[in-house]
Amino acid sequence: MELKTLYDEYYALLDSLPIVPPKSADKIIAKHKRLLDQLDVVNSGAMSIFDLQRKEHIYLSSKYTSLFGYDVSRANAEGNAYMDHHVLDEDLPKLLQAGIYFMRFAMHLDAAEQKNYKMVTSYRIVKSTGETIPVIEQYSCLETDAHGHLWLGLGVMDMAPLEDVHNPFTARALNFKTGALYHFPPKQDIGSTPLSERENEILTLIAQGLISKEIADKLYISVNTVNTHRQRIIEKLNVSNTFEAISYAKSVGLINSPQ
Repeated sequence: MELKTLYDEYYALLDSLPIVPPKSADKIIAKHKRLLDQLDVVNSGAMSIFDLQRKEHIYLSSKYTSLFGYDVSRANAEGNAYMDHHVLDEDLPKLLQAGIYFMRFAMHLDAAEQKNYKMVTSYRIVKSTGETIPVIEQYSCLETDAHGHLWLGLGVMDMAPLEDVHNPFTARALNFKTGALYHFPPKQDIGSTPLSERENEILTLIAQGLISKEIADKLYISVNTVNTHRQRIIEKLNVSNTFEAISYAKSVGLINSPQ
């Protein structure tokens, strides 16, 4: 899909949000900026506030300069174009598509539920030096308006291990209260990459808290075989680790939560 089409869809979606900032909006924003300035001293990542009503970043912490070489003054003046310019060309369309997908997802949640989610993306940016590096960015709800519509988003961007620079773009929404995971692109049908009976059995035992040695003893197989199954489960479910595999498998009913 062409970038222009994605941008049109993205901004049309933002325009459709009936956001009505409170009368005290300026005071609320100023309070968050003061708090983030204080956190910037101790926090390792670069922090930002995105105003969905204005459709732009209204705060960028100093870490955007010290970590990534961004010119914050230019970013404030040029807006989203400056930020997007630093995203690797290959990853920018995917980042926009994921943003559209998860924004629609959030629109179906009530205000209280929205605050339980964060969107986590792994992609690559190009620093001012020309170096391409991998980053992990998390976005969560900072404020909703009086009607419960998402108004301000809090972003935190951290450097990822340099060896991840060749890894593909990933995005997911995490409910940090329940552990439920929602991936982009969405899994069309879990049956397209089914877990075998043995893999399902092993994942269930992992969810019960058993380590590989205990699983091997229980199923009369080697530890190496258990670890091979664990890796295949992670690959089939398109997750990063067994914790995410368990969370996703529970959310789609592959395994049951312990009673």
